Amino acid sequence: MFVSDNFIFVSSSDGSSIKVSKYGGQLLSWVNSLNEEMLYLSEKAIYSNGVAIRGGVPICFPQFGKVGSLKQHGFLRTSVFDVVEQSSGFLKLRFVANAETCADYDYSFVFDIIINFNNTNLNISIDVKNTSKQKLEFTCALHSYFSTNLPLTTLQGLKNLMYDDKIQHTTNKETAHMLEINKAIDRIYYGINNGVLVLNTGSKILHIHNEAFEDVVIWNPFIEGNANMKDLGDSDYSKFFCVESAQIKNKIVLSHNKSWVGSQNIRIIT
Repeated sequence: MFVSDNFIFVSSSDGSSIKVSKYGGQLLSWVNSLNEEMLYLSEKAIYSNGVAIRGGVPICFPQFGKVGSLKQHGFLRTSVFDVVEQSSGFLKLRFVANAETCADYDYSFVFDIIINFNNTNLNISIDVKNTSKQKLEFTCALHSYFSTNLPLTTLQGLKNLMYDDKIQHTTNKETAHMLEINKAIDRIYYGINNGVLVLNTGSKILHIHNEAFEDVVIWNPFIEGNANMKDLGDSDYSKFFCVESAQIKNKIVLSHNKSWVGSQNIRIIT
């Protein structure tokens, strides 16, 4: 059963703080010294074994979405991590493949989550090491829920990128300099590489920078989708927008004892 001991609270010397769940290795909150929350966490989130927590930054691994033989977004977001190291403005968590995971995903690996933060910056890195004899293949994402006022939310930095629209089932080239979120949206943009996205949350301007992740997913269920989700409150769709650093189109392939590191860097500009 999910218990409160799964939660870890870490502060920084400048007064900022984070809350993390060992269940899923999931960052749930990033608050600055003025008690302003940067991430969204549903008040109706379900804290139970086998259920992903709605909000924060869920980890999608070793499969993004339903493309593959595993359950949607893989098994890490419902697995329990261990704390490796903790200090002011820093936390490192680890998950090591076990007999249960190998039953469906026959690889040995070590998966580290490293979080560095302060009042204006949050860096989330994942470090995957293949300890199998065979090659390790995976897709992954940091499924970040940002706290927003949706009618005022805009996103810049995707122009000219190709994307798959999962609602319209089409592939397009982005022509808009700025996206406004006024309907359900579920898209995978390819080839962002080290580009910078500018997210206006309605109260803050955030710069979101990928390192090693080649793709970006943007998602919001809007009114219709919200109504079908039991772990979202009424109209909660207006309180968040997901901008996810991802590796989807090109699988990561690691030889024995090789590692891959991907990071999402968030900086508060105003």
